Amino acid sequence: MTPTQADTERVVASYREFNERFQQVKTGDLTGVEEYCTPDLVMVSVDGWPVSGRYEGLDGYRRWVREVYGGTAENRFDEIEASVVGDYVVVTMLSRGRADDDPTEMEAPIGVVHELRDGLIARAWVYLGHERALQAAAQGPPA
Repeated sequence: MTPTQADTERVVASYREFNERFQQVKTGDLTGVEEYCTPDLVMVSVDGWPVSGRYEGLDGYRRWVREVYGGTAENRFDEIEASVVGDYVVVTMLSRGRADDDPTEMEAPIGVVHELRDGLIARAWVYLGHERALQAAAQGPPA
């Protein structure tokens, strides 16, 4: 089913919630964030960035967060834009943050293709770069 404007707004809200609760989320506490996801969420880091692999369920999401943000002092998603491409909600944004042991802020353009079920994120494919995510959604993301 084609996502609605309400679906896009909900996905964007999930990233804002992540930003607001980053210090809590990076410990594995998904309170407030998990309400945007199905319990059987599947996350795939397609480009092997920021880590490679497939993460299943909320426990998988917690593991992904710990692996990605374990040594991160702060992180936020800025310039968040969402659009419907085919059957997916694609979010493009800049991930900005810094490591615990380095004051240098780093920035990366990322795109995430979201498949929704009942208004919740059921699958998310993470891409390094905006165009890759938009192209993947138009062609149908990998399984």
